[in-house]
Amino acid sequence: MIDFMPSDKHRIKLVIGFILIGFSALIAQAVMARELLVIFQGNEVALGIIFGVWMIGITIGACLSALFIDRLKNLYPVLVIIIIAMTAVLPLMVYFIRITRSLISIQAGQPIPLIPMVYLSLLLVIPFSVFVGIIFPVICKIYTEEDREGGEGLGGGEAAIQIGWVYIYEALGSLLGGVIFTFVLVEYFNSFTIIMVSNSLLLAATLMLSGSSRKVLSGLTILFLLVNLLGIVTYANSLHQYSVKKRWESFRPGEELMESVDSKYENLVIGKLGNQYQLYGNGQFVSSFPDDYAHEPPVHFLLTQHPEPKNILLIGGGIEGMLSPILKHPSVQELHYVQLDPKMTELVGKYLPPTFGRGLPLNRVSPNPAPAGGARPEKIADNRLQIHHLDGRYFVKHTENKFDMIVLNLPDPSTAMINRFYTTDFFREVKRILNPGGVVVTSISSAVNYFSPTVLVYVGSLYDTLKSEFKNVLVTPGDRAYFFATDSDNIITFDIALLDKRFKERNITTDRFVSPAQYELYIQSSQLAFMDKTLEERKEHYLNTDLQPISYFFNLVLWDTIMSGYGTEPGVFFKVLQVLKFWWILGIIGLLFLLRLAYLFMTPKRALHHQRFNSLYSIFAIGLAGLSAELILIFAFQNIYGYIYQKIGLIIALFMLGLALGGIISNRFIMTKPRAWAKVLAFINLSLVIFALLLTPAIKLIEGVGSGEYSFILLIMLCGIITGLAYPVANRLYLESEPRIGKASGLIDSADHFGAFIGALLTGVIFIPLFGIFQTCVFIAFLNLAGTILLIATKAPRH
Repeated sequence: MIDFMPSDKHRIKLVIGFILIGFSALIAQAVMARELLVIFQGNEVALGIIFGVWMIGITIGACLSALFIDRLKNLYPVLVIIIIAMTAVLPLMVYFIRITRSLISIQAGQPIPLIPMVYLSLLLVIPFSVFVGIIFPVICKIYTEEDREGGEGLGGGEAAIQIGWVYIYEALGSLLGGVIFTFVLVEYFNSFTIIMVSNSLLLAATLMLSGSSRKVLSGLTILFLLVNLLGIVTYANSLHQYSVKKRWESFRPGEELMESVDSKYENLVIGKLGNQYQLYGNGQFVSSFPDDYAHEPPVHFLLTQHPEPKNILLIGGGIEGMLSPILKHPSVQELHYVQLDPKMTELVGKYLPPTFGRGLPLNRVSPNPAPAGGARPEKIADNRLQIHHLDGRYFVKHTENKFDMIVLNLPDPSTAMINRFYTTDFFREVKRILNPGGVVVTSISSAVNYFSPTVLVYVGSLYDTLKSEFKNVLVTPGDRAYFFATDSDNIITFDIALLDKRFKERNITTDRFVSPAQYELYIQSSQLAFMDKTLEERKEHYLNTDLQPISYFFNLVLWDTIMSGYGTEPGVFFKVLQVLKFWWILGIIGLLFLLRLAYLFMTPKRALHHQRFNSLYSIFAIGLAGLSAELILIFAFQNIYGYIYQKIGLIIALFMLGLALGGIISNRFIMTKPRAWAKVLAFINLSLVIFALLLTPAIKLIEGVGSGEYSFILLIMLCGIITGLAYPVANRLYLESEPRIGKASGLIDSADHFGAFIGALLTGVIFIPLFGIFQTCVFIAFLNLAGTILLIATKAPRH
């Protein structure tokens, strides 16, 4: 048996190389995902497609590797060639991602529709991820050949243990890559510098492995290493700037690019069109400034919904224009502005003109040219304003302040993260910090004169959600529906005369004339009766909750309707999802399971075939369960504790650590003795059945008793450990009926990643928003229960 850290020098070099392969693959995945999200102007659909395609690429690569790997005698040259190809392809893929929009026929600024998003992801991700899939069986075969020439003489147990160690080393490399990328690289370096640093480390390790006897490959490795090292200190930044400019030209031709920065959370861009600056986040338009007409009238409309707002909480965009008009209201004593990303505040603050930046405690001079004969004026600080660079939900949970108005100036719930601010659970938390007579304001996209079924169910879900928590709710018509909610009577109103009276009593000095006619623009009195009647007469009612974020799903349907070009109807994919029932899915899977079970009993002589199938299905179900549970825990953590970027990164790192620990436990304590491996694997499947069924009650218990974040750490570690236990065991079981190590490791790795692909796509995009967390967990349990039964029901083959 091979120890965790082998003593001979060559094996140590191999281990370092394997760890760096995992490290580099994770870095590449993270960089490519961030870059693709910008050109896709992405939501969770885009993210699910990107990670799904990544997993499919690995699945294809591992299958291809399984076909040829055992025919090759010397795999070191293959390993070196693959690594060189990976380091050459990655920067090219990042460059092509950035210029993609200029290569396809799509209008400037238009989001890329669903189908083109899929095929572009395939073209831009698979050329790299397929190499990641090919390389794992290669390094498994190399590691097993270190003891016995050719590897074929190794027993299945010893080979499975060695494959398990490779799995552990790669998981540790991914853990290391995730932590360093999240907490270091993304903060200080651009994408090209990051991948060249990663490439250099991987090529240096490859140089150790290639040996002096392979002069051509060593020379090629040295050449690529020098190219990457030279790039870090010379041309990486120039390549970054050039490709950013090309990406910008494909987005906004004719608009001047002022600055592009990458924060931990997103890509931020400032463009300039005439005298206006435009702010974009991940390619999506956020706001325009300085434009007091766009910001000031709506602010006064919102604030007159309260007779005398003294303490105000603003969550979301405000630095571009909302802060200054709010502070013009003399009743305001405190304004708390919560913005997650400090880089957004810093970036926008640099371009705000002095008068527009009133209230910002930045004490920074304007970057605009100084007036003739004078110095640049400084912005005025207002001590009523407090800026908090925190997650909005985290702030709401932990603040002891009480507010008269809470304004949610946020995008539509197009992602699971944003949807957290539109749920019954969040509005219940908001009520805790509202003063008596307090008002909460939010808004989403709507329609001016006609409610299509897609728009109605979307707007209606938020209306129902607010009504479940607040006594009084008012909604404005128009392409942007404003929602006002309070538990007190005679506070919120659409009485234009009363709103005008409240405004005039405040004696606000403004450059923009605020009149009853402007209130009419927002209220649209002629449409109010239609709006109220339509919302009240709906047959279907939905509550958007943390455990079932249905408004997020309805927003995806609306997005697909707009992008598909079908008028008021979504595309076929989302049409099917809208009528899909959870029990239909379980019924189909149950039928397939019964057919498989019948086939198993009818063909006992095909025991070897059944064992191979069971091994692959079991690791598929476990891979799906592991990734799905990880997503569920991240989702629940955000809902309960708020979106804390470093802690989300830590959760992902802990899952990877759990995988490594599970592999170590399996190798050191389970794989050391002969066992009935089908039953061992069945027990691991059954453990995930129990884990999945207890996960929703555990989340509710944690939230109910306030047991702390450490409970999530234990859950995520346990999930990772159970998942990691399975990999060596599945290989051991497969090797009983298939002695070719390369083929076995390739197919098991392929099944594992295919399961992760299905888990990422179904959990994040479909199951959680459509069916909720509990039914998602039932689905996970059902698949793993099927694996448990198949493994137990199959008779052991005779050798």
